[in-house]
Amino acid sequence: MSISIAANVAKYIHIVFILGSFGMILAARCGLPIERRKDAELIIPLLRGATGLILLGFIAGLITYVLRIKLAQSTGVPLETSFHHVIGTKLLLLVATGACLGVGLSRARKTSGAAAAGFALAALILLATAAFFGVVV
Repeated sequence: MSISIAANVAKYIHIVFILGSFGMILAARCGLPIERRKDAELIIPLLRGATGLILLGFIAGLITYVLRIKLAQSTGVPLETSFHHVIGTKLLLLVATGACLGVGLSRARKTSGAAAAGFALAALILLATAAFFGVVV
């Protein structure tokens, strides 16, 4: 398999995982009725699944980045410095999203599902910002 095909496959896998995570967080935050959003039995599995998808999306994004570097080296066309900055920022935003979800999960386990709502909103904002950086590249 050529490097360009592998990079495209990894990119689409990354997109699917990130979209799935965004959907799960959105379902936990906005898709449930208001009285059910505070139910820890519903919120914890949704946020745990979203955290797993963020992790898999981060790994797929990192693989895509490495393959893009290898492709640039093999073709002799250097990548712009801004590409590295944008991808680095995007990956840091994904780490911050995972941290928000982790803190939200911890709070939901200790208190109730209502405590995770603020962290889920922060994770949605960070994920949307990371998606914007992904579109820029």
